Amino acid sequence: MQAKLVFTLISLLSLSAIWGQTTILYTGLNTPVGIEAHGNDLYIAELFSNRIVKLDVSSNSPSLQLVSNINGVEGLALEGNNLRITDLSGSIRTLNVLGGIPTTTYTYHNTPGGVGARAITYNTTHGLYVGTAYQGNSTRIYKINSATSATLITTISGTDVRGMVIIGNYLYATQRNQGRIYRIDLTQVTPTPVVFKSGINLAFDLEAIGNKLYITTEAGKLYKIDDVTINNPPLTTLISGGLGAFAGLEIINQDIYISGWANGGRILKYTDTSIPVSCFAPTNIVANTTQSTATINWSAANYAVTYDLIYALAGQPMSSGTTISGITGTSTTITGLTFGQSYDVYVRTNCSNVTTIPQSGYSNAYTFLVGDTTFVDINATGNNDGTSWQNAYNNLNTALLNTSTSNLWIANGTYKPSATDRNARFYIGIDDLKIYGGFSGTETSLSDRDLSLMHTTNATILSGDLLGNDDANVTFNNVTRTDNSYTIIVVNANDITLDGLIVSGGYANATTGENRFGAGIKHDASKLNFTLKHLIIKENVGWWAAGISIGNSNTSTASNIIIESCIFDNNLTWAGASTFYVLPSVNCTINFNMVNSLIKNNQTQNDGTNLGRGSSAGWLRAFNTDSKINSTLVNNTFSNNINGGTFSGSDYGTLGLSRQSGIDGTIGLSNNIFWGNVNNSGGTAVSIGKITDDFLPSTINVYNSIGADDFFNIPNTTSVLNTDPLFTDAANGDYTLQSSSPAIDGGDNSKIPTGILEDLLGHARIFNTTVDMGVYEFGSSTLSVTESNVLKSFRVFPNPTKGNLYITTTESIEKIEVYNYIGQKMIESNQNTINTNNLTNGMYLLKIYTNRGKVGVKRFIKQ
Repeated sequence: MQAKLVFTLISLLSLSAIWGQTTILYTGLNTPVGIEAHGNDLYIAELFSNRIVKLDVSSNSPSLQLVSNINGVEGLALEGNNLRITDLSGSIRTLNVLGGIPTTTYTYHNTPGGVGARAITYNTTHGLYVGTAYQGNSTRIYKINSATSATLITTISGTDVRGMVIIGNYLYATQRNQGRIYRIDLTQVTPTPVVFKSGINLAFDLEAIGNKLYITTEAGKLYKIDDVTINNPPLTTLISGGLGAFAGLEIINQDIYISGWANGGRILKYTDTSIPVSCFAPTNIVANTTQSTATINWSAANYAVTYDLIYALAGQPMSSGTTISGITGTSTTITGLTFGQSYDVYVRTNCSNVTTIPQSGYSNAYTFLVGDTTFVDINATGNNDGTSWQNAYNNLNTALLNTSTSNLWIANGTYKPSATDRNARFYIGIDDLKIYGGFSGTETSLSDRDLSLMHTTNATILSGDLLGNDDANVTFNNVTRTDNSYTIIVVNANDITLDGLIVSGGYANATTGENRFGAGIKHDASKLNFTLKHLIIKENVGWWAAGISIGNSNTSTASNIIIESCIFDNNLTWAGASTFYVLPSVNCTINFNMVNSLIKNNQTQNDGTNLGRGSSAGWLRAFNTDSKINSTLVNNTFSNNINGGTFSGSDYGTLGLSRQSGIDGTIGLSNNIFWGNVNNSGGTAVSIGKITDDFLPSTINVYNSIGADDFFNIPNTTSVLNTDPLFTDAANGDYTLQSSSPAIDGGDNSKIPTGILEDLLGHARIFNTTVDMGVYEFGSSTLSVTESNVLKSFRVFPNPTKGNLYITTTESIEKIEVYNYIGQKMIESNQNTINTNNLTNGMYLLKIYTNRGKVGVKRFIKQ
């Protein structure tokens, strides 16, 4: 039933009258008390008319509609679409307000232990609460659990509790006759009511927006407390009287609606512009990442109750992401992320009592990289704080001193330890740091790095040529090098990885002290474990260890040294190896592993009276008492190294594997090529020599390798050759294999270390079933592309993948091919989404062709 009730105290048309900021919206009601909003509809309990009526406050001239007749109605609270109604008989009735004009109510709950129910409130976190008179002298506060269950929360002395509201974990209740507001902690099992505010004459109803509390009084006043979290907060008077007695209170948007008893009864509206009308998205989003997790933090939004978060692969739509809902704080941790992958994260706010829009939109995307990372770019122009490519550190030493992350990414460019100080060096002193070079400065994930360009456009050069005046001659006493750094990099930390760097121009020419060792890199003997990948160490000069000096002085723990896919080129020394010199201390052990590395054009020569002794391609030396070296060398190429000098007693070997007072370790060489290396008389050099020490370890085993000397001095050999490997063009530095090379398919697959799936060029390490000898795999290079038609601007993600693999590029895709590690084509498609469910776990190569003739190749891992 719908009835339009016409009252004439002011106007038959319900005209509004205005006093200051207060508007009389409607008049002619009969003792209105409780009011509650559902959208723009204001429900009003008329105590003396025993009914519920409704006003649509969106209308300039709202009309009154009868909803239902109920005896003794007083308090109203909305729970979902159910209007809960207290009456003085002590029951709670319900009226569903969804849809049209409801007319029928039913008893929802008979309030226990009470003779009358007045105050009522509902909160989505804590539920429905009602205040009832009890035995004429107190009020009991109950939590209504269901239609048949209620829990007594607490008792307030006196029966005149008229209004209640919940803010956070506290229930606030007015006591009219005492002029008090009580606060009750709902987290306690049996809380004691505490007087929160007193001296409010005839306090009646309450309403809250966030931490703001609004209070009506029967004395005709409207008060506001701006922040209930403050002890004894002050009252702000919004309406000071003159409009009759006030009762109920409700807020819609910035409008406060008050039921008043003057002139029989009316509804007033007061506008408070300090009330927020929208829920705002969080700000200041930041991410702190590990190798597989990200902790997302943001600044708290006003009136926030919970937050929702979505994260997706960077650049992908939100709809493809994962949602985390109902976050109660301003931080959450995402797990199971892929190291080196970038993600976009969005956060929105779910607000409490924000009147118009209770949920914000999502924030703008915040992009973060997994694997906590510091950025270095000599050309960056941002904040110089290392937090992104734009804000990258310009100075590498500054980054090394200030980074607190596990990864450091360096963009292309030439970086020097100092402008003039030869003793300066890049000092690495933080354990577990991984340093990557070879970036263009725009990559968002590690898989975006194109290592094929690290020699050219993306070269990240750590140079000891401080004045930039080195000529092409790598010789002792070259005046263009006397200004160069003694050592370019010093590693004084455990578990360090260097990857994608070019280290050149070191000049360790001191006659005494530490500045004789490690012109390129010096690894402190007190530190354990060192990994080098995709490094080019070239044109360094030193008396001992021109390339890298490595030791171990820890008698209780072996140090693990890994060299993978590196190039040692044109380094010079006279004493202890042009490339790497490995020397454990007394009673110490080093485990040395080298795979897929090219050692070429390095020399040992006399330097005046300092006589050269060979080991141009490295020296693993168990010289000290009970020292020990275990070594594995697989698929390396040693070529065109000169083992000069005239030191008496040397065998001028290319690779030194010697023992003096040490212990024989486990030593295996597999799938290697030693060719074109010469001794000090210009003849074929010994591939493996003892150099100046007394012994070759008796435990050396050589498998499936080519040696120009046929490894004549090694008693334990299997399937070795002394046949020309037929390099494509060794004179010009091309050590790939011709089609008739005896090295093709001549290796032993079982000797390849776990996880090695590529050759030095990044091609499949095994092609045509059996691995080749040396650093390059013949035939696998058919997957490569020339620089002239290379496609650089495309992404492949997620990588690794467990299902779909997505390819994005600005160019039109003609086709996509997927090859396995032995060069077999597994998938061909013209779509930018590849389903990998039918692929076995492992590494694959993806080749993309565009309509413009561009070709791009990237690796991915199927998990």
